[in-house]
Amino acid sequence: MKLLPLTNDFTFKAVFSKHEDVLLDLLNSFPDFEGDNQISSLKVLNPRIEKEVNFPLFKDREKFYWHFQIRDEEEREKCLTEDFSVRIIEIPKFAKDISRLESPLDFWVYLLTKEWQQTQEQKCDLKRKELSKITKELRSN
Repeated sequence: MKLLPLTNDFTFKAVFSKHEDVLLDLLNSFPDFEGDNQISSLKVLNPRIEKEVNFPLFKDREKFYWHFQIRDEEEREKCLTEDFSVRIIEIPKFAKDISRLESPLDFWVYLLTKEWQQTQEQKCDLKRKELSKITKELRSN
């Protein structure tokens, strides 16, 4: 049985706005939120997604994960604040197969981009409570 893709706006909204703990796990998979930097709680204020954005932003670079901060133009080491930054995942650039997943972020991007099946979950030992919560919502008829 196929699962609905998480890259679909409605599927993403249905899963992550209903299960804030799953969204929290996704966000904490970003390298910047390891250890003491983990997000401990969140609240989805507006679960409405206006438009799907799924295109390469920086075509001249291969990496798929970007982290931007607000810095002074002349003194690049001066950051306005550590509390605000923008993280971008260029989904089309993610090219790892299931055997090459190395980090929690790799796992989530793989889940977002690939046709995910129960057998793949077992093969990769991805039995996580977060996945079991959302699997039934992703099942298509």
